[in-house]
Amino acid sequence: MEGPNLQDEDYIDQHDPHPSEVRDEMEDAHRDGTRGWYPEDTEDDTPIWRYMDLGKFISLIQTSQLWFSHTSKFEDPYEGRYSKTVAEGIQREKWGIEEPLEEDTEFFIEDGADHYVSCWNRKKNQSAALWELYTEGSNGVAVKSTVGELKRAVTGLPEDEIDHQMEFGKVKYHVTGDEARGHYAPIFTKRDIFEFEKEYRAVLTVFDRLEDTDIEEAKIRSGVGIGLEVDLDILINEVYVSPGAGGYLQDVVECIERDYRPAFSIERSTIFDHPLVDSSS
Repeated sequence: MEGPNLQDEDYIDQHDPHPSEVRDEMEDAHRDGTRGWYPEDTEDDTPIWRYMDLGKFISLIQTSQLWFSHTSKFEDPYEGRYSKTVAEGIQREKWGIEEPLEEDTEFFIEDGADHYVSCWNRKKNQSAALWELYTEGSNGVAVKSTVGELKRAVTGLPEDEIDHQMEFGKVKYHVTGDEARGHYAPIFTKRDIFEFEKEYRAVLTVFDRLEDTDIEEAKIRSGVGIGLEVDLDILINEVYVSPGAGGYLQDVVECIERDYRPAFSIERSTIFDHPLVDSSS
């Protein structure tokens, strides 16, 4: 779903409650008082990639669950948060606080909701940089899918048990202090130093207080991550073994394919092969 263009309309609502009311009223609502902001989506046939080490791939195949990490577990300290500049700007423009206090700014920077994220690379072909960044040495694989297949493959959580919402979209990159504002904006925006990732995200927002548990459709580790059930035959088109891997790794992946019989092809990545060597022979 594509939301309003923030460049075309004023994001500030007309009502203006007193700042002292914000903390008590916004725990499960939009913490900044801005209008809804939704990420831009893309065509269903857009190729997407997920790079992972062998252990995570084996877990995906054995459990048929796609791991969604809690935003607090990401290495980037800006992940899922406003910058200080924007948090202070919201207080001044929305709540009329001329001199924002540090504790108030921290409230606007932090998000009370729980967001769990599955990150993919939105690119037609493989990325050498992401092979090196997201796989341990030569011990990794890349799973290829499409946007539409990701959406169709994810089962989600039982709506009658857990209050949640799923959102899909492209990550928007920005200069620090110039990011979009709105409930989903910090989750679907990143600093421009990460623009090479061309990220596409599936985001699960949970509004209930979760306990560590296993239910039929998911494995829940509150504040850490959630494994959501997926249809592997829909999700996975192809699997590429790390370009630097020895033959043993492809043997392992082929054993997984034989034992679990998912309908995907397996190839060794040839992006670093010598141009004069026929890798197909």
